[in-house]
Amino acid sequence: SQTLTDGLRMHLAFGYTHQGNEDILYQYSDPATGNPGSGIWRNEIQAATGVAKIETDPDEPLSGRIGLFYSESKSVDFPGFGTFNFNGQSLLRDRDHSSGEAQFGMINGAVVQRLPEDIELEVNGFYWETRRRRLFQNTPAILLDIDNDNDRVGANVQLKQSHNAWHTQWLLGAGYDKAEIGKHTVTPFADRLERP
Repeated sequence: SQTLTDGLRMHLAFGYTHQGNEDILYQYSDPATGNPGSGIWRNEIQAATGVAKIETDPDEPLSGRIGLFYSESKSVDFPGFGTFNFNGQSLLRDRDHSSGEAQFGMINGAVVQRLPEDIELEVNGFYWETRRRRLFQNTPAILLDIDNDNDRVGANVQLKQSHNAWHTQWLLGAGYDKAEIGKHTVTPFADRLERP
């Protein structure tokens, strides 16, 4: 947290995590021969997050705030479909893997006006979008690429009073909220899952 000018502050926060290659051994039975076999899951993941917020003094008659949030993650060689949809058989053998990546970004803000008689007017809004991509080994020769994009936008107006002669709190509000699936694709590839 840092004071920029009188009555204006900025807050910043960042985070990063990394889980290295764990080399987790898993067992399976070969559906063709019945012999036991084994494979390796790396279970490797990286994730980063950042937050930034600027706000004015909330005790002033007119105040405001704006915030940004972003996160992304990447996973490599996690468990895949297993025996799901394969009648209990380990058709993927030592290729039962999945990997993926995700991004999420959001911006939000608000303006608050204090009025006489402890009445407060607030206008706020937000927008966020997210993308998720998953790679699954569907068969020993086919890789599925599942890609999703989503976004959402909203705004609210609130008029409220926290204290009055009737010892009653009240609030009036109206809002708008819209969510949309921008893209959803499932693409097969005749290839083995890449392992960066």
